[in-house]
Amino acid sequence: MSMELVPIEKLVCREDLELSKFLEVAPDILRRGGVVESVAVGEDMKPVDERGDVLCATLVKLGVRLVPVSKGSREKVFVPLEVLGFYGDVDPKPMKVFGDTLELLVRNWPTPLVRLRRFEKKVGSGYRVWAKLEGFNPFSGSVKDRIAWYMFARALRRLGRIEKLYEATSTNTGMGLAAMAAIQGARARLYLQATIQRASDVLLKVLGAEVVRMPRSFTVEFVEDVDRDAKRDGAVHLNQFENDANFEVHLRFTAKELELQLREAGVVPRALVGGIGTSGHMSAIAFYFKNRLGTA
Repeated sequence: MSMELVPIEKLVCREDLELSKFLEVAPDILRRGGVVESVAVGEDMKPVDERGDVLCATLVKLGVRLVPVSKGSREKVFVPLEVLGFYGDVDPKPMKVFGDTLELLVRNWPTPLVRLRRFEKKVGSGYRVWAKLEGFNPFSGSVKDRIAWYMFARALRRLGRIEKLYEATSTNTGMGLAAMAAIQGARARLYLQATIQRASDVLLKVLGAEVVRMPRSFTVEFVEDVDRDAKRDGAVHLNQFENDANFEVHLRFTAKELELQLREAGVVPRALVGGIGTSGHMSAIAFYFKNRLGTA
């Protein structure tokens, strides 16, 4: 049987692909702008070997809609990412009408990209400066809504139901998670360090979360305490600091959005600048553009 393009949901790809294996395979796909071989599958639509299994799982993480498939054995092909529906996740809704608050977040992407002309005068001639306005995300007004949604959605798909959610946060990820929990009818308990402003308690409680103040200066200092409490109470602890979804959501959505927006503006970026917390967004964006632009 010759190669055909199959919707990715029809394949039985592994869900536990290690990030290290993904990082071995994904750069070549991004640099080439496509895949160079099909995934060999059996009658049950499972990949027949480890190589195909890893490629299939990598394409899932990259967010394609279609996969080149052949029965029994691999075929040498070249299928561009565009043909595979690589950018399908970031097609905006033109009329901005959403069926629920989750759509308000995800289907309202891309967040705007705007040129900062006055700032360019301070930077100096020869530079154009653009800003991606992550404040348009609806729950925390920050880039952290993305990881909150993706971490929660992945856990919900794996577990089927989440009744209690515990997480250490400095505020913004917690706001996103509190919103996710409220939407799904779960209870959220969020742990904050002593040094965070008191306004955070109000913001998180308005979103329906319980707030626990910890006598520590940095969030990472009490992650183990949160993990212990979650195990004791039968709660889900997503642990944003060690959760691969923190990287994957920005690779699958944020970086693609930015590429298409810069292409629309006729810009090839010379530098990317951003503030970091857990650093998922900047790690993913740097990985993406270094490979897509061939500068890795």
